[in-house]
Amino acid sequence: MEYRKHSVESIKFHSDDTILLILTGEVENFKAGEFVFLWIPGIGEKPFSLAKTSPLTFIVKKRGAFTSFIFSSLKVGDDIYIRGPYGAEVHRPKADKALVIAGGTGEAVALPLAEELKKDGTVMSFLVGTSVDGNKGILESELSAFGSYKAISDCGKPGRVLEYLPEEIEDIGKDGVYYLIGPEIFMKIASSVLKNSGIESDRILLSMERNTMCGIGLCGECSCGGHLECQWGTFMTLSFLEKEGAI
Repeated sequence: MEYRKHSVESIKFHSDDTILLILTGEVENFKAGEFVFLWIPGIGEKPFSLAKTSPLTFIVKKRGAFTSFIFSSLKVGDDIYIRGPYGAEVHRPKADKALVIAGGTGEAVALPLAEELKKDGTVMSFLVGTSVDGNKGILESELSAFGSYKAISDCGKPGRVLEYLPEEIEDIGKDGVYYLIGPEIFMKIASSVLKNSGIESDRILLSMERNTMCGIGLCGECSCGGHLECQWGTFMTLSFLEKEGAI
């Protein structure tokens, strides 16, 4: 496992508990469905989705000791190490239209996905849930360049954005593809709305970001049914997950 040294270029606060962590350098050939590990010597390491490769950008939410250290102690110029990427590029079913539904820090996954969908010639829409008042997404300016973008503030009701999902389904239709990114309970509820609207399970893809310790298939922590995310990638169809009893 090779670690590459980077340094902190800037830290931008989106809210009290969410930042954009921007590092020097690059990660080559990163694709949606993959992830990397951030390592801080003496503190530990955690897997993260990579939002942007240029500049090297991560969305970090304060949750646990590792991210708390980033918020309290990491400074511009400090060294931080990356290994990876691990996983695999998402297999994208062919479709003229796609809806990307993201909650929490899921926008980090949405941006590299958008870049791949653009290559496919897919017309994209984004429906994003945010805990920040004012319906302001973390990567709104970047994602809105790829298609229609709508951010919905939770207003104290987590998952409120899914109340707007039925009208988006009317636009995308049953032949479109739906990408779900966020906490598993969020994706499970969104999947139910989609299925009840007549969307087939193999046209619904979920980004299953289970915690992983190694990234190389040894620990088994990232197992989803018969697949390891570090080998198969984080995106899996709802039909597979239901068959495996993994959701």
